[in-house]
Amino acid sequence: MESPAINEAIFEDPDADEKELDPYDYEDKSPTDEDERILKEIRENIKKAKDHLNDWYNEARSCFDYFAGNQWDEEDLQKLRDERRPAIVFNRIPRVVNAIAGLEIENRQEVVYTPRQSGTAIASEILTGAAVWVRDNCDAEDEESQAFKDTLLTGLGWTETRLDYEIDPDGEILIERVDPLEMVWDITAKKRNLDDAAWVAREKVYSKKEFHAIWPDAEVDMLNGAQHNKGLQPHDATLAPWYINDQSSKDQREKDKVIVTQYQKWIRVPFYRVQDDKNEITEMDAKEFNKMKEIIELRGFKYIKQIRRVFKQYFVAGEQVLEKGDCPINGFTLRAMTGMLDRNRNYWFGMVSIMKDPQMWANKWLSQTLHIFNSNAKGGYLAETGAFKDPRQAERSLAQSNITYLNEGGLAMVQRKEAPQFPQGIDGLLQYAI
Repeated sequence: MESPAINEAIFEDPDADEKELDPYDYEDKSPTDEDERILKEIRENIKKAKDHLNDWYNEARSCFDYFAGNQWDEEDLQKLRDERRPAIVFNRIPRVVNAIAGLEIENRQEVVYTPRQSGTAIASEILTGAAVWVRDNCDAEDEESQAFKDTLLTGLGWTETRLDYEIDPDGEILIERVDPLEMVWDITAKKRNLDDAAWVAREKVYSKKEFHAIWPDAEVDMLNGAQHNKGLQPHDATLAPWYINDQSSKDQREKDKVIVTQYQKWIRVPFYRVQDDKNEITEMDAKEFNKMKEIIELRGFKYIKQIRRVFKQYFVAGEQVLEKGDCPINGFTLRAMTGMLDRNRNYWFGMVSIMKDPQMWANKWLSQTLHIFNSNAKGGYLAETGAFKDPRQAERSLAQSNITYLNEGGLAMVQRKEAPQFPQGIDGLLQYAI
């Protein structure tokens, strides 16, 4: 099919260097050097990102706890146990989060291909039907709804779109929710849904059996992290997540687990567009163009050098690159939904972060109120020394509303205590918190 004629000036490139090579062409390097470069890049980027996102991970775990009703700090909880006081959880968070999640479910959007040119209506209908079939087959709506709920909880929800060959040998398209605590991303990204991220990564934990079933050719000796200490201080804690037997107290990895990092990034790659005498346009990479340059110029073809993004994907475990190559699509298969952005701290947060303070205030208020009611239910008594014949018998009988025997004149020495009165409006404060 012939392309429309293009302005000659656009395709002129008088400064093109005949010997220019693609600076991103890693195939010219030895595999060992390339793997070492990849491992170094991934380690540095993930370490830098985790140092910045440490507070976000802690906040995200706390938000999951609050949603599940685990809302007391261990220190406060132990103090209440020691004082025999109730640890009340009046959990209002799930009903709010579930209500908003329900609105998303009721207003789900469908993928529809709309024709923009005459004669393409049938093709658009076929594409729409295919999209509906794929999404129904993998329950994409439910997976995306769960990711949306993660966004409400933590500020970030993730999905992965991939081809699975275990169920269907020809490949089955799957859209799956990803645990946000498994994800690491480019901390310089500020656009919604991390559209401006240069890279994203997922750290997934596999059992040894599952790991060797997926990557049977992996070298076990290269997974124990021993080579990672080369040139570094011994027992570098920042390398713990790369070890097959991670002993860090933070992650509490089990000894039979392997952490595999799925790392996706984009790079800028130069390419050439060449227009022949029939106005047809052909794209060539830098190596191919350099081989054909003399012929192209001899025939008087017009060309222009341009830059485009190419998406790469790597799977890494320990100090071993398990897989490397292009992403299945020219884009990230790991996609984010974002909530609200904390501009100053540069990370995303959800609704639960806003609800935590009033929720904890309500919990502590109820706990304190019940404790006061329980400990002062009957008000008690004021008595002078010597008022009772048997003080122990008096304590038992007063608690049980039985007869209490007093010494002569002791009745004037005993006075009932009034139960404490709560200030007016305290119930309004509780309603405000709710």
